[in-house]
Amino acid sequence: MELVIEGESCAIEKYIKQAKKYHMKDLVTHEIFEDLLTDGVSHEEDWESFLPGLKQSQNLCLLI
Repeated sequence: MELVIEGESCAIEKYIKQAKKYHMKDLVTHEIFEDLLTDGVSHEEDWESFLPGLKQSQNLCLLI
C-alpha cells in the first residue's frame, strides 16, 4: 500500500514538472498535465485515507 502512495507522489512530481514546462507554451498539453495532477492528488489522498483502516484491520487479524 505504501508503494502505491509513493508511486502517486512520484507521478504528482512529474505532472507538476511537466505542467510548469508547458505553461504559457502549449495550453492543451498544460491543461492535460493539470488534469492529471488533480487526479493524482485525489488518488494519493484516497490511498492515504485508506491506509490507517487497513493497518487497523491487520492488527485485529493478529489478535484473532
